[in-house]
Amino acid sequence: MPALTERQQAALAAYAYQKTMGTRAACYRALERYLLTLRFDLPGRDLDRFQHVFDDWPDFEDKHEPPSAYIEFAKGTYEDRSISPSAMEDTWGPVAGQPDGFVLWKLAEYSIPFNIRFRGRDVGQRLAIESELEDAFVPANLGAPDGTGDIYGIYLDTPEYYDRKARFTLRSSAIEDSMDAAARNQREGVISVEAQIEHLVIRPARVMLARAYPIMDPTGG
Repeated sequence: MPALTERQQAALAAYAYQKTMGTRAACYRALERYLLTLRFDLPGRDLDRFQHVFDDWPDFEDKHEPPSAYIEFAKGTYEDRSISPSAMEDTWGPVAGQPDGFVLWKLAEYSIPFNIRFRGRDVGQRLAIESELEDAFVPANLGAPDGTGDIYGIYLDTPEYYDRKARFTLRSSAIEDSMDAAARNQREGVISVEAQIEHLVIRPARVMLARAYPIMDPTGG
């Protein structure tokens, strides 16, 4: 960010689009919140939701109460879909078109895979959780007359990252069993999803205005 005038600093504080964390963490938080809203039809149990969603493996090992989940991070990647960054026209502010305002620039597409490791108390619980997770990443309005749900994956809000939306899609699934885990009544599975979100930065709108409306020299020079 270039040096800002006091007026620009005040405008930036009033700008609607802010971030409190980066792309990776914001996508994780969106996924965590979503998993905690899911409900399962679990056989033989009153608990019908994840009791915990951990981001730390030792906590998942030591503190979990089935059904629980652990979100495992992988390496995120940035892909430039165009040679030049582009300003997002719907993000001008605080007042659209004002030279002391700001605008978000789209630099690249960011994608990161997450492994959702989940545990049930028995095979039946694991099957129920796996089934629900498969459905959880299908749009609820798929097949709607207006076509708004006809996409692959779902969009989740990321208020911590410029209040944008991240797209989450299923990538793979697996069952992971061991004699030790079975002896401890831990039946584990994993669903892999990929999150995609725009990589953005805030910049003063004055630069964009200067490009769109170049200042003319009245002397003709």
